[in-house]
Amino acid sequence: MKIDAIEQMIASVTPKLSVLGGGVAATSGAIKNSAVGQNILTIADYGVVFGIFVGVSSLALQVVVFYRRDKREERMFRANMDTMKNQDKSK
Repeated sequence: MKIDAIEQMIASVTPKLSVLGGGVAATSGAIKNSAVGQNILTIADYGVVFGIFVGVSSLALQVVVFYRRDKREERMFRANMDTMKNQDKSK
């Protein structure tokens, strides 16, 4: 049960992290292209790289979590089908 709770928490947090990463990258890019950002190019560059990293890593985490969930649900479905087949044979 603990694994299910952890996966549920990860599945609910990772979309928000993707949006956060995109927002950081976009904001940093906007600062870099503004007149104010001309003096802080390195900070804006770090912001873009950080935002991209957060977005890509959270996307990868989502793929892993949903793949594991799909496999778990498939195993549960097969077990339920086997149980139903055995109940029909016993009648």
